[in-house]
Amino acid sequence: MKDAILGLLSSKKALMALLSAATWVAGKAGLDLDSEVLLPAVLPLWTYILGQGIADHGKEKVLASAPLAAREAEKLKALIAASDAAADEAASKLPTERPVPPQD
Repeated sequence: MKDAILGLLSSKKALMALLSAATWVAGKAGLDLDSEVLLPAVLPLWTYILGQGIADHGKEKVLASAPLAAREAEKLKALIAASDAAADEAASKLPTERPVPPQD
């Protein structure tokens, strides 16, 4: 439970949500603030939370596919190395001197 709470408090979105909720409750409960004053105070926080949520949406999929991308990169490096070796072997079989054409 303690780890869950600490994990939640380390989240930027959770902190902004708590700050926004505390501001809203304080404005509605004790302070003499109208919605016209309160909304501009919490709207940037809500916008940040929404934007961060959108930014985090695909992050797990990207992190999960990172090992796959690394394996594919290694396969590609091996393929390039094999291709280079084959090209070197083929080049070594080519004649090194040009035949001299007969002169009439």
